[in-house]
Amino acid sequence: MEPSSGAGKAGENPQIQQVQQFRKSAELFRSALEEYHETDPKNTQKLQEFKSVMDKAMRIMSETAQEACRSKKLQSAKKRLDKDYQKFHQDFESKDPVELNQDYQVLEKDIKNLEEHLQ
Repeated sequence: MEPSSGAGKAGENPQIQQVQQFRKSAELFRSALEEYHETDPKNTQKLQEFKSVMDKAMRIMSETAQEACRSKKLQSAKKRLDKDYQKFHQDFESKDPVELNQDYQVLEKDIKNLEEHLQ
């Protein structure tokens, strides 16, 4: 009985499902970014692994944002994160992800606002 009630709730609004998927990808990105930041800069293999996770999370966020996130504020925050991630990506081994952390905080707030608006 529980799985069908959960599926019914999620099935009510496809945009909510997309926003939730966007949030999960954003949280995965944030987690990898935090681990990256805490990793010894000499451990380039581990840094590469976290970079790969961040790349995948960014791809999923981009796909999901295009389909479901019609919020202008969320799109703007995502674009800012994309821009700073590209800068970070160019020389990720020597950069401090402070701007990315700030961008993520704005994005997280906008996701929360969008979720509240949709419910």
